[in-house]
Amino acid sequence: MNDDRMHQNIFADLSILWISRYDYLDGWVLDPHYHDGYHQLIYCISGEGMAYSNGNRHKLVSHTVQLINPGVIHSIDSVAKCGLQTLDIKFIINNDDLIRKLEAMPAFINADDDSFRNLLERIRIEGDRRQYEYMSYCQLLLGELLVELLRTKTAAETKIDRPVNFYYKENVSEIGNRIMNYISDHYTERLTSSDFARELNFSYRYLSRILINDIGMSPIEYLEYYRCNTACEMLSVMNYGLKEIAEKVGYPSVHQFSKSFKRVIKMSPGMYRNTAQLGVRRDINFNKEFVNGNNDFHVE
Repeated sequence: MNDDRMHQNIFADLSILWISRYDYLDGWVLDPHYHDGYHQLIYCISGEGMAYSNGNRHKLVSHTVQLINPGVIHSIDSVAKCGLQTLDIKFIINNDDLIRKLEAMPAFINADDDSFRNLLERIRIEGDRRQYEYMSYCQLLLGELLVELLRTKTAAETKIDRPVNFYYKENVSEIGNRIMNYISDHYTERLTSSDFARELNFSYRYLSRILINDIGMSPIEYLEYYRCNTACEMLSVMNYGLKEIAEKVGYPSVHQFSKSFKRVIKMSPGMYRNTAQLGVRRDINFNKEFVNGNNDFHVE
């Protein structure tokens, strides 16, 4: 089967069984086990842990994807004191060519940005809400995730000096990358348009035109977006108060942080935290006959 035919059929050939968000605590382990007949993908949101899969041990850190094929023995051998926060999905593939391509992938992959997390979160939310045609929509989202995964050739241990790109545009200009790198390095500071102009040696008007062309946002707009998405991670997995989070992502007050967060994320920080916490360890079954087994967690 050629690549064009595989891409035409990939979405219909997928069946999601289950998805969930997990917070592993310090001292937890997941005993070695394997699955028959279905694939599993674990995405590390944040924290640290040591995982075993397909004969390899690897450190799980933020943005690491662990791909587990059927019959592969895998485990989580240790969790750091900071904990380990993951998104976990199990699914069936009825496409031999796609299966072979995934079997050729490394067991651990560096996602490098939030695109995989965003796709998994959308699948989890759709599975929870069960709105019109949610199953078909989630097949589409999973298909997109797997296509992106197959395009990713960088193993998790390889560091890429590329900034987070929330719009998934591949061809960001050199100046655009400089702007985004500057934001990722200095977003905790009180940045103004004058700071961008002084540090990057171009007028803010010129910088704004470049970045809008690259990702659809001005530097100040991207700064706000970057801060709020960073805050989302803190709200999801950390026990910081809103004042502390506001300070950590560069806002002088909770009021300004909340106002900006509502504008970007479309809900209040408190509502986002409640929604995220409700999703932790909440099994969402897409197939009512599927029973999620092999969750033999215990404390060492």
